Amino acid sequence: SLSHAIKSVKESLRGIPNKGFGYGVLKYLTAAEHKSNLGFDAHPDIVYNYLGQFDQDVATETFESSPLGTGSEEQA
Repeated sequence: SLSHAIKSVKESLRGIPNKGFGYGVLKYLTAAEHKSNLGFDAHPDIVYNYLGQFDQDVATETFESSPLGTGSEEQA
């Protein structure tokens, strides 16, 4: 149910030590050989590009365009 999902997310967020304050230190200042046990090598299965700009990302081959159609466009 929705109320159970909200409660579960709140409990998960409350369980993050120091409200996530040390995350940046661990992710960006920890040596690579120590990161493998921390789960920073995980990559998302899907990434959304809300701005629709791929110029720099395509050059680095980080993203690839989907062959699927975009569907109808609507203004927000």
